[in-house]
Order: sequence, then structure tokens, then C-alpha cells
Amino acid sequence: MAAKPIERFVKKQIADQGGWPRITERLASGETVADIARSLLTPQGQSISRSFLSRLLHDDPERSTAVKAARKEGASAMVDDALHIVDSAPADRDSVNKAKVRAELRVKVAGFIDRESWGEQKQQVNVNVNQFDLHLDALRHRMVEASRPLEQAIAEGQREDFRLLGSGSSSDSSPSDSEGAALHTCGTEVTVSAPVSRQ
Repeated sequence: MAAKPIERFVKKQIADQGGWPRITERLASGETVADIARSLLTPQGQSISRSFLSRLLHDDPERSTAVKAARKEGASAMVDDALHIVDSAPADRDSVNKAKVRAELRVKVAGFIDRESWGEQKQQVNVNVNQFDLHLDALRHRMVEASRPLEQAIAEGQREDFRLLGSGSSSDSSPSDSEGAALHTCGTEVTVSAPVSRQ
């Protein structure tokens, strides 16, 4: 298979550089897998792909564990490098802006590699909540919601009472024919007394 000659060729280069311990050392120093892949060539003289090198790194479980630990250490090295870039930047505005971009990118990549140490953490906000106040606010909300249909019913009942009073005064049956008129408003009986006409 074509991959095997390429793999043997690449592994020979790795062995010439010091073997897999040297590769993990480079990772721990802040180099990325892509950086190292660009330094390893195929028989045709082209750089190997990142995915090809990543497969070789994780083919062996013990080596894979060492690689993961080295990458976490490499994330810290990236942050150190970011500080050095900022500290050593010339004082002119363009240089400072360029250094800022480079440094921020390194810190961001470090966060992707080691989220626990350098990733963006959601801020934990401690809020003291008064449970009584929450209950009281909820109760007020329920009372407001319940009072809306009640107010509407009362208003409609009052309009109906005024309509009955108005119609009663213009009909043959007047308030003078009885001692009083009983009105019902929202389930409550209200007696309206009227003077009795004596002839």
C-alpha cells in the first residue's frame, strides 16, 4: 500500500530527529501538530498533512497519552510566548496592534487545547435570593392577573344596573310602585330604596 512507504519514510525522519520523545518535546514547547507536520516530508518532498501525523501520534496508546500531556504543557508555553510578544513589541502603534493580535491568537489557541486552564470560563455569579420576596412577587403577579377579569365583571355589572334603572324610570312600573328595587351586582344583592308615593 502507498501509505506504508510514506509512513516508513516519515518515521525514519522522526527517528533521525530523536524519536517520538523529541516530537512530544516540541509539542510541549508550544509547537502545534501542524507545525511539526510541515517539518516532515514525503518521498516526493512535500510536507505531510496534519491528519497523517496525528494518526501516527495516536496509533500507540502510551504515546497518545504522552502527546495529550505534552499538548497541555504546550498551551501554557503559548501563553508565555504571548506575554513575550507583547513585552518585546516596539512602542509604535502599528507594532503594538500587531503584537496584540498575535498574542490574543496564541492565548485563544491555548484555550482550545487546554480549556480547563486557558479556556473562556462562564463567570459564576453568586446572587443572594430572598425566597420570601420571590414568593411575594409571584403572589402579587397572580393577584394582578386575577383582578383584571374581576374589574371587567364589576364594570359590566354596573353598566347593566344603570341600564335597568334608566329603563325602569321610563316604564309603567316606577320606583314609586314599590318600597325598593333589588339589584344584583357580581353576585351581591344591593337594595335601592325609593320613596313611596301616597295619594
